[in-house]
Parts: sequence; structure tokens; C-alpha cells
Amino acid sequence: MAHDESTTSTTSATSTDDGAAQGFICPMCKLTLPSGELLTAHFAREHDTKNEPDPNPPQQGSGFLCPNCKMSLPSPQELQTHFEHAHGQISTNSGQMDGGASRQRQTSGQRKDGLQQPHLVGNMSPHQMPQQQVQDELDMFRQQLRASEDSRTLLSSEVVLMRKQLNEALDLITSQRDEKRSLEGKAAKLAGDVVAAKARADESDGQRVALEDHLQTLKLQMSEKTRYIQSIESQLAQRFVGSPLGK
Repeated sequence: MAHDESTTSTTSATSTDDGAAQGFICPMCKLTLPSGELLTAHFAREHDTKNEPDPNPPQQGSGFLCPNCKMSLPSPQELQTHFEHAHGQISTNSGQMDGGASRQRQTSGQRKDGLQQPHLVGNMSPHQMPQQQVQDELDMFRQQLRASEDSRTLLSSEVVLMRKQLNEALDLITSQRDEKRSLEGKAAKLAGDVVAAKARADESDGQRVALEDHLQTLKLQMSEKTRYIQSIESQLAQRFVGSPLGK
């Protein structure tokens, strides 16, 4: 590749030198220019800027010389007109050579850019990249797609499992709430039974106290009745002893 580039550069340089040898020659400084326009601009810039008359005007034979037929012309404009009419093909060839050199410089610059910026290959379109690189990138994209699909499948499975666990947790919470309500109902009933039992116990205690008081009263009454009966019996016994029946 380096040998081909050197050969191309040598050929381009040779073509450029040949084109320069066939260019337009300035009659004042003998500078060779590739086109009539450049010769006109050069003459106006370098030799005609002051617009002063030449104290030693050149002879007719030292005017503007045609580089091909050596014909002398009085002005650059007439030389250009003569060259375009008589030797236009050479100008075309010169333009082609200039274009070839420009294309060569552009190709060399692109090659240099490619060496300096290899990372730009990743930004090239598929039809600009090598087939193997395109295939490698497609394989990489396929692997990434498969990995994303596997991740999606795994996530879907995890979502299904989490939903199942959530439903089980909700069912357990519902069951616990029902059991809690049942226990609360039983606790309320037991609390009512305890209150009723305490009320009955309090009532029984009151009745027991009342019955004990009444029993104590009855005992007192029985004691009084017993003493009264004994007193009557004693009196009767005394009367019976003093009566004729007792004698």
C-alpha cells in the first residue's frame, strides 16, 4: 500500500511538472502559470499595479508569448482569447490534471483522517462498513436482544410470583381479620357474662346478708319465746304445787 501511494505521488508530481511546463509564461518575470486567468491576475497584481508607463517599453517581439506556438500578443486578455480558441484542449487537460491532483490530496487527507480517527468507523452507515464488522455488530445486537428477552422473562416470572405471594398475604390478612372479629365478639360476650355474674353475685350477697339478718332475728324471737314458755311452765308448776291437786 505504501509503495502504491509513493508511485501515485510520483506520477502526480510528474504530471504537475509537465502541466507547469506547458502553462502560461509571464513576459516580465518568466513565471509559468497554469491558466490565462491566473496569468492575468498575476500580471495585474505584480506588474501593473501602479499603472505607470514603462520608460523602456518592450518591443513587439517581447510581448505576451503563447506557451505552445510562441506567438506574441500585446495583452494578457488577447493571449487568453488566443489560447482558448487555438489551444483549448491543453487547458482542459491542465484542468483535469489539477482536478486529479486535488482528488489525490483529498484521498490522502481522507486516509490521514481515517488513521487519526479510527473511532469514526462505529458511526459509519452499514453500507460504508466492512461486511464482517456489520455481521459482528448484528451478532452483538442479537445477543443484547436475547439478554433483554431473558431479563424480561425473568422479571415476568418474578412479577407472577410476587402477585401470588401478595394474594396469599391478602387472604391471610382477611382470615386474621375475621378471626380477630370473632375473638372480639367472644370477648365482648364473656365481658357481658362476667358483668352479669358479678351482678348476680352482688345480688346473692345482698340476699345472703338479708337472710342472715332475718335468721338472727328469728333466733332472738325463738329465745324470747323459749324464755316465755319456761316462765309460764314455772308459774304453772308453782300453781300446781299449791293447788289441791298437788297435795
